[in-house]
Order: sequence, then structure tokens, then C-alpha cells
Amino acid sequence: MTLGHHALERLHEVAPACSQSVSLRHSDPGINLNSKVGMFAQRLRNRFLFGVAVLCLVRITPAHALDLKVGVYDNPPKIFFSKSGEAQGIFIDLLKHIAQAEGWTLTFERCDWEACLSMLEQGSIDLMPDVARTPEREARFDFHQQTALSSWSQLYRRPESKIDSVLDLKNQRIAVLASGIQRDALESMLGGFDFTFTLIDEPSVGDAFSAVQQGRADAAAASYHYGDYQASKYGLVPTSIVFQPTRLYFAATRGRQTKALEAIDGRLAQWKQSPYSPYYATLKNWGVPEQSGAIPTWWIQLAFWLLATVLALAGVALWLRRRVKLTLAAMRAKTQELEAILRAVPDLLFMLDEQGTYIQVYANESELLVESKNRVIGNKVADVMPPDAAQQVMRAVTEALRLGQSHGEQIELQLPDGAHWFELSTARMLPLPGRQPAVIMLSRDITQRVKDNAEIQRLADLDQLTGLPNRTLFGRLYDKASSRAANSHHGLALIFLDIDHFKNINDSLGHRVGDQLLKEVSRRIQNTLRDTDVACRIGGDEFVVLLSHADMDAAVHVTQRLQHVLHFAFDLGPFQSGITASMGVAIFPEDGQDLDTLLRNADTAMYQAKNDGRNVARFFTSAMQARSERLLELSSALDLALDNCEIFVQYQPIIDLNSGQICGAEALVRWKQPRLGLVSPAEFIPVAESSGQIEAIGGWVLSQACAQAVTWEFARRGWIMSVNVSFIQFAKSDFVTTVETVLLQTKLAGTCLELELTESVAMGDVGKANDTVRFLHQLGVRVAVDDFGTGYSSMAYLRRLEFNKLKIDQSFVRNIGQDKADESIISATIMLAHSLGMKTQAEGVETQAQQDFLKRQGCDLQQGWLFSKALSPQDWQQWLH
Repeated sequence: MTLGHHALERLHEVAPACSQSVSLRHSDPGINLNSKVGMFAQRLRNRFLFGVAVLCLVRITPAHALDLKVGVYDNPPKIFFSKSGEAQGIFIDLLKHIAQAEGWTLTFERCDWEACLSMLEQGSIDLMPDVARTPEREARFDFHQQTALSSWSQLYRRPESKIDSVLDLKNQRIAVLASGIQRDALESMLGGFDFTFTLIDEPSVGDAFSAVQQGRADAAAASYHYGDYQASKYGLVPTSIVFQPTRLYFAATRGRQTKALEAIDGRLAQWKQSPYSPYYATLKNWGVPEQSGAIPTWWIQLAFWLLATVLALAGVALWLRRRVKLTLAAMRAKTQELEAILRAVPDLLFMLDEQGTYIQVYANESELLVESKNRVIGNKVADVMPPDAAQQVMRAVTEALRLGQSHGEQIELQLPDGAHWFELSTARMLPLPGRQPAVIMLSRDITQRVKDNAEIQRLADLDQLTGLPNRTLFGRLYDKASSRAANSHHGLALIFLDIDHFKNINDSLGHRVGDQLLKEVSRRIQNTLRDTDVACRIGGDEFVVLLSHADMDAAVHVTQRLQHVLHFAFDLGPFQSGITASMGVAIFPEDGQDLDTLLRNADTAMYQAKNDGRNVARFFTSAMQARSERLLELSSALDLALDNCEIFVQYQPIIDLNSGQICGAEALVRWKQPRLGLVSPAEFIPVAESSGQIEAIGGWVLSQACAQAVTWEFARRGWIMSVNVSFIQFAKSDFVTTVETVLLQTKLAGTCLELELTESVAMGDVGKANDTVRFLHQLGVRVAVDDFGTGYSSMAYLRRLEFNKLKIDQSFVRNIGQDKADESIISATIMLAHSLGMKTQAEGVETQAQQDFLKRQGCDLQQGWLFSKALSPQDWQQWLH
């Protein structure tokens, strides 16, 4: 009874596993239990089932009770630890069923993938689930034979990512499990493509998904089980890139767990025969699609018997048939693989023969076809496409057949949604017997790239503020215009326009107002011109206008209209005011044939307009050319003047008009160039100021003059050394420091130094100038205004700036006794200076009559050839004695 009782209990457990091993079932319609025959059959059936159960119990009774330590890494739903710390997953549940059937005790050890493999190899754990067999791993571990689970690999991406085909992996970062089979598979699969990619090793598949989520990678490789289970958690979606079909097993430490692996093989082989077994129940529980239904044992035995009979009767024929079947299956698999690859490619793919006939068409986006697929296949390129596009396609076909490949050909097609551009990549196919040569052509839609490039080119050719052509585009437009003008014997006029006093607008009203003014000026210039004329902004407040079919008269007319439209009020923030512009004009081809020459000559004429009072236009002349060449020659020679000791200083005595005694000297810079001779300061000083050389020259002159004053004992004699200073030097923030340094180095007292400034100091920041004068006074240095009355004379700046002296320009002194107006100016200047507490000094005194007049008017000091010309240091010594 006990044996029967246990057998019946065990029967309920093993019935699903053994039900496929017998052919008699409860529901067999051939048995009538109400008949005597049925009752006999029922008793016979029960005894038979009891025997089968006993056999099954004997067959499944565990041979060895094992204590196994199992490594668990994180790869849900196949294998993982739950939040409560319990080992779970498809492999864990299968192993638990096997352990229950075999009487094993399982202990689960948490580890990451690499650590699990290392611990298994060292024997720290006994089993590791979810391991694919590779030659390298078979050399390190033992495996069972039955497949535990079939899988494949897939790439996952962020939703906004554009990775939908293998070609989209170009220059992408792919996160993979370190030492996982996906790594080798991806390297092998992508290695055949002509692009670069990066594989990023991660310790777990979860880390790989995190890398994509955080932007450290663009895609992650995982089994489809893991991806379907976990992708949404990381905000990822699957791509259409599928690869590496894989069979997964339990791996064991080599040579130690043979019995366990054999038991696993036995259970898997047994359970796969029944759809009601723990194996299929586990797969269903974890949402894995069921494989084909289990096959009864008796049917397998019958099939093998029939197969053996057939093989005995027709061995060779069946072998051939099997070979054909395998070949067809391989071909179908290869076809499916190629179709999957083609589906993953977003581009259009065509197969054409050497005549341009379409053999095959693959199009995932059929809307990009110029005709439907059915109408394309069998027709020639010339029958489907416009002539120009067809010609380009055939050129690519011919080149590919001749050279093996063709790249870079681009065609434009008009599709229902507008113009599209395609880039063609063509390769020659391997020739097949009986078939004419053919090519494979990949057609990629590059419409957006073409539009982007066009926009980039447009932006590169236009001034970003005004929208006018910039200098680059203007150069190309000039080349076309000058070529047409030369062929048609017509002239061109180039106008160089510069806004007067634009810097003052920027400084006082701000750059925002200045930018708005430039945009409005450009609009008015464009509205003034004809469609055939071109306006360009070449920088700052400078514009260039190119007039086609124009001569001097046409240029005069346009410059007058420009002056007129610029005169109307602009909105300048709190002010409404018109502006003026200075313009220079150069004519093609008389004033130059290339753009650089015309621009340079028009620029020269524009600066002449500035010098002539602004708000005028000047045409380029040969005299301007000569002046421009002279200035360029002076600037080049001046670069080496100090190094070559061509710059020197002469000193002119300053005389006290009341006592007739010497009271100081003025240091006058001179330049003698070996080829140019003695160059006037009136000529080379402006050149030095415009070229930035004035700072070096002015600093050197100041040092020389102070040192000479020390040598001649100016401090003991009570004399003053007067040195001219450019406004550019004076405006430097470190000017006072420079003066102080020179005084310390030469050991000259500040009270013996006087600096002469021109009236241009009033054109700058008067407040800053006042601070500079005050700091100089703290050093004891005097400040004088040179050439008073010839520049920007203003009572306001004379009152605010604490000058010590006014110097009367020699242009007024020269006319004493000849021009009553100049005499009146001299008298007024002396009275003004004295009323403001300043002394006066007259320059260029050459006659006794001039001296007498100045003395009568109360002038304090004088200098000029009446007493002495400017002297070298050696001549000064002789003159003094």
C-alpha cells in the first residue's frame, strides 16, 4: 500500500513528463467504460499507467544530491536578482525545477559578467547560466549539449536617434558587454563596411543601456530578451538591426560538474518533449514565445523506423534529396539575411545592366521613386528619368563597369513633394555565366544636405548684419561684371563710401544704435541703385558700390543721389538726424582692372574726400596715385629708421621777449633717409601716426631730449626742455607712467620738462585728457598747446584743461605787418591766454618788426630764425658759447 500510495502521488508529479511516452489517453474515444470490455480495458489501462509511473519514477530519481553554487549576473529576464535579493529569471527558474527534481541544493552568488566568468574558471562557483558557447569558452569551461534557450542580439537606441540601419552606425558609439559574444559579432559584421565605429565595453548590459540613456554611447547591444524586458526602463527603443542568433547554456567549472551537466541535459531533453513540462511552463511564465509543440516518443520511434526503411530502399536518392533541402534552407536563410539587411538600409537600391535596364529595385521609401516599382523594373533609365538625370546615371554605370566603382555623382529629380537630390554610389557585380554585366547602385536622398549646404553658402556670402554681399561674394560678382564690361567695351564705376563720424555715433549712442543705422544705410543704398548694380559692405562703416555700364557722369549722378538719401533723418535712439558720407570713385579700366587695384584707388580718393572736409565725393587722379605711392614708400622706410639711426633730434632756443635771455629749447625730430634725403616732419609725422610707429619714435625723442637737458644742466640754469607729443601718445593709458619712467631714468626734474600738444586733444575724451594733464602737473611737468588757432579751437576745452602755455602758430606770425586780421588774432590770443593764467609763445619769428609787434602785444616768449635755427647738440654748444 505504501509503495502504491507513493507511486500514485509521484504519478501526479511526473504525469506531464511521461504522458507523451504512452499512447493510451483518458479521452481515447475507442474505449467504452460502460461495457465489460471497457471495464477490462480500464483495469488494464490503470495497471499499465501504474507501471509506466514506476518506470518514470525510477528514471527520474536523482542519482546524486549536489550542493551547487551558482553565479548570477544582471541580465533580466534571463537571470538577475530581484529588489528583495532573490535570484530570478528564466535560467534561474529552469535550474530550480531541475534542482528540485534532482534533489540538489542551490546557493546563488551575485557577480558581474566578467567576475562570474573568472570565478567559474577558478572554481569559486560551480555553475553559471546564460552562457553562449564559443571555441574560446569551450576551452575554459564545460557545457551540456541540450540548448537551454535560443536568442538573438539587437541594437537599442534613444527615440530621437536616427539609427535605423547598419549604415547609420557610421561614426557611432556602441556600448557592449565586455567579453560578450555581441562584441565579436559586431566587429565581424561591421568590419566589412567602409566606415569607422567605436565599441564601448561595459561591465553589464544594464550599464550599456545606461551609457546610451546618459549620452555616453549612441546605441547598446543586448539580447532581445533583455531588450524587450528592460528597454522602456531606460527610455530606449529597438532598432531594426538584428544579428547573432545564439544558443545559450549552463557552463560549469572544467572537469568538476560532469554529473550536474548530464542531469541538466537529461531534464532538458525530457521536458522538451512535453508542452506541459516545467521547461515550457517557465518560458510561458516569462513571456517567451513557445517553440513548436512536443513530439510523442512513439511517433519519433515510428519516424526513425520508417526513415531507416526508406534509407535502406533508396539511400542515394534520399541523401541527394537531403543535400538539396539543406542547400535550399541555407539559401533561404541567406536570402532572409540579405532581405533583413536591405530592409535596414534606408537608401534606394537598384540593379541595372550595362544597357541601363532596371533588373531589380529595393525601396523602403517608395515615395522617393520617380515611378512605381512595377513600372521601373524592365525599363531603361532613359525611359524613366529626365534626360539630364538619365545621362548622369548612365555615366555612373559606365564608370563602375570600367573601374569597378563610381562615387559622388549627384542628380536632381522632381517628385510630387518637390525637388529632391540623390547621391549615387555604384559598384560592379561579379559576372555570372550567361548574364550580361550588371551593377548595384545605391541612391541616397541628400536633399536636406544640399539645402543645408546652400544655406551655409548663402550665409558665407552675405554680411550677417545688413544682408548685403560680403567681400568674398563681391569679388566673384566683380569678376563677372568686369569680364562682361571688357567684352562689351563698357566701363564700370566703383564707389567707396565711408560714413562720416560713425565712431562718434557708436561711442555716444551705443553699438545697437550703430548697427541699426548701418542696416538702414544699406537699405537706402540698395534702393538707390539699379538691378544691375551691386552694393557690398566690406567692414565697419565702409560700403562699396559697383555700377555697371557706367562712366564718370553716371558715377557723379549716383554719388549725388546717395548724398541726398543719406541726408534724410535716421532714427538714432533719442535723436532724429541725417548723416553724411565721404566717397571715392575709381573707373574701370582707366584706374585699374583688378578689384584690389580699384578698391585701393577708390579708397585713396575717399580719404582725399575726408581731407577736403567730408560729405563730398572725389574721383581718383594720378596725383592721388603719386601721393599714395609716396606714403607707402615713407611708411616702409620709416619701419627701419630708428634701427638704422636715421632719426635724430635738433634743438631750437626759446627766448624771453622781456629779458632777451635764453629760457629753454624745443626738441625737434628730424629724419634723413639715405635714398629719400631729408624728409620734412610735416610729411613723415602723419605717416608715423597712421602706421602706429609714432609711439616708438615719440618715446625715443622724449628720452633723448630729457637726457640732453640733463647734460646741459637745464635744472641749474632754470631752463625748460619742450618736447612735442602726438595725441596718439597722449591718449595711451600708460602715458603718464612712460613720462615718469623717462624722468627717473634720465634724472631730469619734472619742472624742467614741457610737453606740447596739438588742439586735437579736444576731439577726444576731454575728461580723460584733464586727468592726464593733472597727473603730469603732479610730476611738475608743464603742458602747452601747440599751433593754437589752426585746428579745433574751443574756449571750453581751454577752460577745462589746465594748460601752462599757448603757442601762436607761425602762419599768423608770418603775416605781421601784412594782414591786420592775423595781427588781431595774435592780439586776441595773447589776451585770452593771459586772462586764463597762461603764457604765450610765438613760433617762426624771423624779423625785427615781428619781434617788436609781439613785444608790444605782451607776448612772453619767442623762437625763430631771428635768433637761431634748430641746432644739433654740437652746434648748440658752440652757439651757446
